[in-house]
Amino acid sequence: MKKFLFSIVVLLLMFGFTYAEDKTNNEITVIVEGIEGTKGQIAIGLYDKENNWAEEPFLPGAYVKISGETITHIFKNLPNGTYAVAIYHDENMNIKLDTGLFGIPKEGFAFSNNVFGLFGPPKFEKASFLLNGKIEIEIEMKY
Repeated sequence: MKKFLFSIVVLLLMFGFTYAEDKTNNEITVIVEGIEGTKGQIAIGLYDKENNWAEEPFLPGAYVKISGETITHIFKNLPNGTYAVAIYHDENMNIKLDTGLFGIPKEGFAFSNNVFGLFGPPKFEKASFLLNGKIEIEIEMKY
């Protein structure tokens, strides 16, 4: 009986470690296309909740050097969940999206699912996607 209980405990521990490992092997490969010019950097924010959508990113985010019309960045070791991505072209590298009259962006921007809001960012539900594994998303910049 002790061997049987010991075997069950070992199996449960192995299942627990496998489950935890699968949760952190998730990746989001973000491909940003349609970048105009190589000046500055592309700022990528990753969000996991509607209440912080398009404000402070869930992760520290990423700033990617521009080398052409397309860049790629991979977010690794993420838990399963619902995410959305917001991007802007930080042309003057001041770590913010510059806006003009009425808050209209002066720099390029984009959102996951290639959706846009009428007066501001789109709703989280429109830009969000489910993550459970490794996925690749393509996002087109808007200038």
